Amino acid sequence: MYTHNPEDPTSISDDRVNTVFFDQSGALWAGTQNGLDKFDPAARTFKSYEQRNGISGTVVSSILQDSRGTLWMSTNNGISSFDMKSERFANYTAANGLPGPDLTGTGACYKSSQGEMFFAGLSGATAFLPNKVVESPYVPQPALTDFRLFGSSVIPGRRSPLKTAINRASTIQLSHSENIFSIEFSALSYLNPGTNRYRYKLDGIDKGWREVGSDERLATYTTRPAGDYTFRLEAATSRGPWSHDVTLAMKILPPFWQASWFLTCCLRNLGAAFELAAGVPRGLPW
Repeated sequence: MYTHNPEDPTSISDDRVNTVFFDQSGALWAGTQNGLDKFDPAARTFKSYEQRNGISGTVVSSILQDSRGTLWMSTNNGISSFDMKSERFANYTAANGLPGPDLTGTGACYKSSQGEMFFAGLSGATAFLPNKVVESPYVPQPALTDFRLFGSSVIPGRRSPLKTAINRASTIQLSHSENIFSIEFSALSYLNPGTNRYRYKLDGIDKGWREVGSDERLATYTTRPAGDYTFRLEAATSRGPWSHDVTLAMKILPPFWQASWFLTCCLRNLGAAFELAAGVPRGLPW
């Protein structure tokens, strides 16, 4: 009996298993309420693939495999394919022609002798030939579209921290009290924009990339300490490679009581106070 243990990353991802599938090599895969799992019979452990790994939905309802060895699965957010060699997912949604987002509920799937795949769920049914599904070589160009402080858009100007439009800015300087900010972004692509993916990170804060979909195009950071940071943004289509990153250098100034000039003045005044306390005449040698 295998059960999910939240403290054990090698346990199955969820106790509710919707489908079990043996691939061409004999490996066992399980679709659960929380992702895709591969079973290791020697170690009796599972390797789980969840949304943070790139799969489109949390619920995997049914699984098929094409002639190239790629796994295809229906989820509660469209269809995902999985390349086992690269461990990379490609996702397909209503923007790609599916009848709707949720293809779970019935667990219905079928592969014909010609290799055509059929999936059905709560949103309807779909059929396609996997070898006819090709990746587009197009890479969308990401762009910053808005900069906000405490939820309000910042208007560029001489007295503003933003001196030019955010899509043209390369640097921005903020005071210590302006350390809660948001950056909105988009991709210069009008071909199925709803399927675009984004990933971003703030060097100095984020340990890795944060990947989001087209409905989460806003990065928010709160209470950042003084220092130098770099915001990085990349974009991709639903199945294509990532673009070159767009960067914004950011500097958050310290409060005046932490500034070097203020600390220097304090040290000088403290030294003068010690001299007076010791009875040392000001301006004379010891």
